[in-house]
Amino acid sequence: MENENKKDLKQLIKLEGEELRITSVDLCKIVNILRSEEKGGKYTELLHKHLMASIRKEAEVLKALGLEGGSNFCPTYYEDVQGKKRPCYSLGEEGMLQILNKESTYVRYKTTQLIKELKEENLKLKQQLQNNKPQLSPQEQLALQLFTFYIPTLKTSRI
Repeated sequence: MENENKKDLKQLIKLEGEELRITSVDLCKIVNILRSEEKGGKYTELLHKHLMASIRKEAEVLKALGLEGGSNFCPTYYEDVQGKKRPCYSLGEEGMLQILNKESTYVRYKTTQLIKELKEENLKLKQQLQNNKPQLSPQEQLALQLFTFYIPTLKTSRI
């Protein structure tokens, strides 16, 4: 995978809090890009409606088994090019990996590598932030807490 292409793919996967998430629309894009790489441009395109059907079926089977996936498959919407709201899913990392089990070894491997790299980059950024964070004395921490607590109250109160 070329570095520029990999960078574009990484931008499709979002970090929400501590969790990696992707929409079914973006997962479909990733799958098609990787299928194209694998097959040299001659591949069967995954349509979003087929991916949606696959996710719905997976969620239904999990529910029937009493194994509701929680945040693995969350129904949501996206705006299409015409500005219309269309249904899609927001998938957590586990949900994404579950759906990718139906893909080729190449697509699964490349997507797993992408996730691994994103997690490593996130960890490095967290460590950099932690290392650059000034260490506050207990008095400074108390002053900061008081400051952050009282400033919003001062803005809203009328004197």
